[in-house]
Amino acid sequence: MKVREAKQAACKWIEENAASYPGYKGAIIAGSANAMDPEAEWPATSDVDLWLMVENPKATPRQKKILFEGVIVEAVPTRLAHFDDPEEVLGDPYKAHHFAVNNILSDPTGILSDVQKAVGPKFAEPKWVLERLRGANGSARHKLTKVAEDPQVGRMMDFVLGIRNTAAQCPLAKLRSPTFRKCLVVAREILNSMGREDLYDELLDVLGTRHFSRSDAEALRDATMPMFDRAVAVLKTPFWPDFEFAECVRPIAIGGITELIESGFHRESVWFALFIQTASMKAIKNDAPEDEKARFADQFMETLSAIGLTTPDDLAPRARRGLDALDKIHAAMSNEVNAS
Repeated sequence: MKVREAKQAACKWIEENAASYPGYKGAIIAGSANAMDPEAEWPATSDVDLWLMVENPKATPRQKKILFEGVIVEAVPTRLAHFDDPEEVLGDPYKAHHFAVNNILSDPTGILSDVQKAVGPKFAEPKWVLERLRGANGSARHKLTKVAEDPQVGRMMDFVLGIRNTAAQCPLAKLRSPTFRKCLVVAREILNSMGREDLYDELLDVLGTRHFSRSDAEALRDATMPMFDRAVAVLKTPFWPDFEFAECVRPIAIGGITELIESGFHRESVWFALFIQTASMKAIKNDAPEDEKARFADQFMETLSAIGLTTPDDLAPRARRGLDALDKIHAAMSNEVNAS
């Protein structure tokens, strides 16, 4: 299947399912699909992100991933009012790039087209690039500070997302989409191209994988499999990101880790494995039998120990190290924008 065919399938899904979203006002394709060559092969480890613009997301089906005509579609109900002000979109690190390309699938109100017309011409202006950098920096700082001030295993998702938001500053400074699964891969490419391998090493030190071997990463991938599978089986209680837990998502969740390892990015793969494990543990803690909760909790602690977090007390100094790396990366990428 080609990229263009995957997008066509997503468009068809919209046509068939938009009526089930009360207050539906349009849709865009978000995420990495926008940067792919239409004639390239669609990767099995990717999904098509669809933002469905609605009046009130709480009145619609929740965010979910669905297998449709051979493509995994991630349907994300999004409040249309969040796009009323084009300048707010321009300054948002996780919205602006979606409107810098022609990605509108449906726009009955014309609002999305208006936003795109306003955002596109100004997207590369340094003023807005720096604003988006500040936004990602603020998000990372907020999450890592929470971990530093209240170190506990229950803060692991904040730690994981703090690293992601730190890494996101690299593509943002280069007018690229801040990817999720490959966030460290992209950060590595950009920092190395700038001659700042030292900053990338610091980021890996925050994750705890700078000296990881391929076999180390494969062991964590293997430990992720039963956690993911059990989370899929027991999931009942809603939480973010419960949309990751469906059988059709396994090629992305587990296959995505494997793809990174086999591509030579074994150290970077651990970030995504940690994300999947942390989310899996939330589902297991919520809905699994008590004896399983304890068993999987022990397995999760083995993962944390592998990246140097032997006890919850180790989280605070690691988060503080993350804040230090965040400051350095933010300064480097800001300087890069100002010098361009």
